[in-house]
Amino acid sequence: TDGVNNMGAIDPLTAAEIAKEHKMRVYTIGIGKIGMAPYPFQTPFGKQYQNIEVKIDEPLLKEIAKITTGKYFRSTDKNSLQTIFKEIDSME
Repeated sequence: TDGVNNMGAIDPLTAAEIAKEHKMRVYTIGIGKIGMAPYPFQTPFGKQYQNIEVKIDEPLLKEIAKITTGKYFRSTDKNSLQTIFKEIDSME
């Protein structure tokens, strides 16, 4: 995730507190490169791409992991994501 709260009715930190109450550990992963990236959108002429700014709310992702005694990871490519998944798998 980019950590930006753009879905759901529950604030991410509230959700983290609920997860903590249920003894759920949350591993957060900030995915993507910071900067501009092409984003697909549909137009009457078909799919087109527009460069948009990529934002990653790392402080929020780190706080969610801390509240739930999980861990925050950062991934900028497929290889690092695979390594992260292996590390999480070894912890659970």
